[in-house]
Amino acid sequence: MKPLDKKMSLGAQKEYKAEARRKHEIQMKIRKAEKNFKTLLEEIKKFTEKADEELIHPELSATCGDAKFADKNGKYFKYLYAVFEGVQTGNISKSAHLNPPNARVGKNNFVAFVKFFCKDLSETQCSDMFMNLTKRLQGMLLGTKPAEEFGDSLSPNRPGNKDLQSIAPKLQYGLTQAEIDDMILDFTILDQIYEKWAQEDDSLSGVLNVKITKSKNADFRLKMDSWKNRKNERK
Repeated sequence: MKPLDKKMSLGAQKEYKAEARRKHEIQMKIRKAEKNFKTLLEEIKKFTEKADEELIHPELSATCGDAKFADKNGKYFKYLYAVFEGVQTGNISKSAHLNPPNARVGKNNFVAFVKFFCKDLSETQCSDMFMNLTKRLQGMLLGTKPAEEFGDSLSPNRPGNKDLQSIAPKLQYGLTQAEIDDMILDFTILDQIYEKWAQEDDSLSGVLNVKITKSKNADFRLKMDSWKNRKNERK
């Protein structure tokens, strides 16, 4: 946004500040959504760090070994969605990890999927995550305020507009419920994001492990020197 021009009328300054607050709130939603998505990635990565025979869910035969296979083939998110659906239906194909079907899901199914693996996340947090992954939150930063999306036809000052609630559709994320229901998130995108993140996470973990090893070796050398000094003092 351009800097506030103090030459603006009071009304224009008020609108400017309101728009600045709106965009700040959206930016905060984006940051929180990205943080919560990282929480989801960290949570599901735990299955690849467990023993092969451990079950992903006690009600299914899906194992962590199957999850690792899907992970290596770049289809980890798709497989976990198959596991999620399997819990709902009470059944999952034994070969689901070999070639899990691509999942293209709407907001409600995505929210349920995330809460299945991250029970501490609220429905609103999961919804914001969906809207961030589908780039809707970023679009809201560039778009107009929801109230402006319908022009002057819904202005309370316009003659005849006495009951706006019966005219204007309720908006979430600047969209009608029908528009939200039409939104789809392709899990191929999530698999690509996960693969890149996991590689970076493993690389970072390796760097940290090297630093920890060097620190422990340095501590050990100091202890050895201390023991040698004590031994010399006793002689």
